[in-house]
Amino acid sequence: MADLRVCGSSDLEDNFCRYKRKDEVELLLSKICARAKQQLDLDMGSNANAASCSCLGLLDPVTNIRFNRLLASYLALPPADGGQGADEEEDMMAQRSLHGLIAFLTRLFPYLPDAEALAYIDAAAAGPLVAALLIINRRQLTIDSFITASSVEIALRSAAVAAKHPDPELFIRGWRKLAYSLNPTEFTSHSSSSKNNWFHKRLLGIWTPTATDDDLQLDDFWKLAKDRLPHGTERALLQAGKLPSARGAMKRMLLSMIHGYYLKALAILPKHELTQRYHPSLLIGGHCYGPLDPVSNIIVNTIWYEQSFPPPIQVQPLNMISTNCLWRIAARSLYGLVSFLCNRKKDLTPDQALQYLLDARANLTVADPQHLRDNHDDGNKTGGCRGTTVLEAYFAAAQSAKHPRANLQAEFLGAPESVRNLLSFSETLLSSVRDGCTLTKESFDCLLTLFSSVGMAYPQHEGHHPEKLSQEIYLRTCSAKNSFWLKHERVRSKVEAALHKFNETTVHKYNLHVICGVNEFVKREFSLDPEVRAYNPWTPYKYHYSHINFLATCEGSLAPKLFFAECSNHGTSTSWCAPVLLHPDAGISLEGRPDVGMRPEAARCIYCEHENGRICHPIREKFHGRDDFEIAGDYYSNNKLLLDHGYKVDWVHGVADDAIYSNFCASDDGHRGLALIED
Repeated sequence: MADLRVCGSSDLEDNFCRYKRKDEVELLLSKICARAKQQLDLDMGSNANAASCSCLGLLDPVTNIRFNRLLASYLALPPADGGQGADEEEDMMAQRSLHGLIAFLTRLFPYLPDAEALAYIDAAAAGPLVAALLIINRRQLTIDSFITASSVEIALRSAAVAAKHPDPELFIRGWRKLAYSLNPTEFTSHSSSSKNNWFHKRLLGIWTPTATDDDLQLDDFWKLAKDRLPHGTERALLQAGKLPSARGAMKRMLLSMIHGYYLKALAILPKHELTQRYHPSLLIGGHCYGPLDPVSNIIVNTIWYEQSFPPPIQVQPLNMISTNCLWRIAARSLYGLVSFLCNRKKDLTPDQALQYLLDARANLTVADPQHLRDNHDDGNKTGGCRGTTVLEAYFAAAQSAKHPRANLQAEFLGAPESVRNLLSFSETLLSSVRDGCTLTKESFDCLLTLFSSVGMAYPQHEGHHPEKLSQEIYLRTCSAKNSFWLKHERVRSKVEAALHKFNETTVHKYNLHVICGVNEFVKREFSLDPEVRAYNPWTPYKYHYSHINFLATCEGSLAPKLFFAECSNHGTSTSWCAPVLLHPDAGISLEGRPDVGMRPEAARCIYCEHENGRICHPIREKFHGRDDFEIAGDYYSNNKLLLDHGYKVDWVHGVADDAIYSNFCASDDGHRGLALIED
């Protein structure tokens, strides 16, 4: 084969900006101070303490200061600190504004380190929504597909807390009232000297008995922000090196999208077949690349791998898919997709491939439509710009994705006759993929028959001899295996209890399909309790809750729903669960794709993001970790969420849960097998 590009994590390192340079911070503070001084000079008649104000808000920085100061005076808010001189007040306002602006952006946007937030604030001249627009454009998102009123309100509240506002709830209420009555044309027509009266009229009635808390209306604010961001500004800032790389964020967005496809595939596979037989094949060989849509590719790759390479040990039935194994197969698929495109188009960089895949929603038939035509001819045509053949590109993809039989998977996905057979199967899968319905037993058996009838499996009759491990590795592997099954039973019982409680509130009952995501480390506190130490033997902290995703099917329905559960780890509080909207678009731009529905809001959880964000959370329900961004300590700081465990995000190597699928025995000859990492 030609020289192939096998892409891995070293080709798409996060390259986040990690540190805020002192001179950058001082320069930005001086800019904010200048705006504060300008505002104070214009508004000397106000009696509000300047330390109660900041440039936080939904308008330009100077107008935000004016409104916040008026709001503090109107509501008779106490000063945030003791009285200071004018210069000290301005300095404190600048410091609080900076902390609040960073909190606003990092709460509104995941995958944004503090230093990068600072760069966007600087580029936007301290305008909160202008900075948000720069990030949206940099990540090639759209406002409608990513930003919601509630997410902006949560971000504003976090910003007010970070800025030490004396009453964040009153701050939010004042901006709600302004948002409800803002008219951009009327607002921009007012001179600076008359804006106070205009604001006063909008604040009237906030505390009257008939006042209501209106939802935050954002459309007019976005229009004003766009007017402050002239066309071409972002390109000029990018060329000047003032905007950070978006690679780390875009990689995580693509991983989130691919993870959504795996959740869909788990829902489509029949419960008995998935939990009794096919879960090892899905986690080892069920990649999402291929000539079909991503979900169909996962299913056909899973079936083909199981039929061709049966597991070395008897598959043990389970109700819980390994969270780490599921995320790993998503990461392996990502690098397989990137490698495929980089080999089909030799002049394509991994970053460009990442953008292609985001635009194509991880679908190779969209990202490289030519590859199907090349394959239909004879399979030997190369891609554009001196690229490789389809077969070679799939071989590179399989190598990047750590497929155990890379050459055979490449033949399965890339050989012309095989592709024609796969395309003929797509009709069997299409309706289930489109509707999210589980394949009936008849449809699944038909799929298996089709595989067998066209000879698409490669039965292996090799003897499965146990891998010999040294005593140390053997004991570690046994421990990892036991840990998984203990966790399996622990989580299964929690989910069944939460689902039973949910069923008491519904007419049609739900039955568990499969558990597909677990984080047992929610809400911690230090503890010397020996029982707590036994529960988490490697940490002195007591974690109060688990956050869990599972799929459940309603009686009389073939479409499993994704649920979120918050369960007490120690039986000290109530456990509950609720359905979660699932959409794999992950906020990607919907422009030019009118058939794609809007993405629902993605609720964030500080504890699950600390574990690399593998749990889908509900939008409306409150849960531990949703509002804890505002009170997080150093252990859960924004930078730690991104930078301390970044290597786990796209980990493609061994994990401890591999032990349940391994065939091993102890050896006395000192032979050491491959060590499994601890999660």
